[in-house]
Amino acid sequence: MPEHYHQGSKELNIAADIDKARWARAVPLSPAAMTALEAVCPANGGLIFGAHDYREHVAAAARAALPKAIADRFCGAHLRSARTTHLLEASGNLAGVQFLVGHKKGETTSLYMRPSERAARAALEPFGGSCRIRGGKPPRRQKTKPSKS
Repeated sequence: MPEHYHQGSKELNIAADIDKARWARAVPLSPAAMTALEAVCPANGGLIFGAHDYREHVAAAARAALPKAIADRFCGAHLRSARTTHLLEASGNLAGVQFLVGHKKGETTSLYMRPSERAARAALEPFGGSCRIRGGKPPRRQKTKPSKS
């Protein structure tokens, strides 16, 4: 029986048969992700994907760990987006993160990136610069309309 996760492991094993890109790989887990998986996985390890519907477990973990307003709209996709952002911020290696999350195109991986003030400050730090954010959230990408010329 394949194992996706074994309690205490620092990696999640993605098998080729459950990955839409058919890439088998081991994905490193953050301490928070490990804690969440410990709550839903059998003590002796085993399958996660396809073995049970994890959504209710994720919702329960969100209710236990997050403010109600955030927990009410939290879903598993938020974990993927957050981990992708953290990996990109920490490594700056788009190709490596692209492989870990199973994307064939870097553009797809970049869609998961959520800009943050912390990342902006870190980018400017080597140059002695500082960053002052005005107005809260960063701007959203806007679609440009083709010109009628």
